[in-house]
Amino acid sequence: MSKFRDSRDKETRDREPDDVPIDPQGEQRELEAGGWERVEDAQGKVFWVNPESSHRYPQGPAIRRLRQIQEEAEQGRGEGRGVSEQETGRLRQAMARLMDAQEEASDAARRGLEWRGEAFDHEDSSDASGHLEEALVDVLDILEGASSDVRGMLGDGAEDWGE
Repeated sequence: MSKFRDSRDKETRDREPDDVPIDPQGEQRELEAGGWERVEDAQGKVFWVNPESSHRYPQGPAIRRLRQIQEEAEQGRGEGRGVSEQETGRLRQAMARLMDAQEEASDAARRGLEWRGEAFDHEDSSDASGHLEEALVDVLDILEGASSDVRGMLGDGAEDWGE
C-alpha cells in the first residue's frame, strides 16, 4: 500500500506547479472561510465536505474545487450562481429604496411616540390618539410605497423573492 501511496503522491506532485508552495494551514482556513466542513472518518483520514453538494474531498481536491467554484462565480458561469451587472444594479437600487423607506418609517414612528409622550404630559389623550393614528398611516404608506417601488424595480424577479 505504501508503494501505491508513494506513486500517487508523486503523480500529485507532477500535476502541481512547482513554483506554488503548498500551505496546508492556509488551505484549511480558506476552506473553512468558504463554508466547507472538516470531518474525519473512522480511520482518522481528514475530508472536507462541500456545503453545496455535501460531497467529501481530501484537502487537495477540496481546495481545487473551492477555487474552481469561486472562479466560475466570478466569471458568472457558475451554474446560475452569477449575477449580471444589470441585475446587481437593480438589486442595489431596490436595497437603497428599502433602506430609505426604513429610515422614513422609523422617523414617522418616532414622531408618533413623541406626540404620545407630549399628550400624556398634557393629559390630552384624544389628541395623542389622532397623532398616533396619523403616524401609523404614514408608516403604512411609506412601507406600501417602498414595496410597490421595489416590485417595479425587480420586475419579474420579484416573485423569486417571496412575492
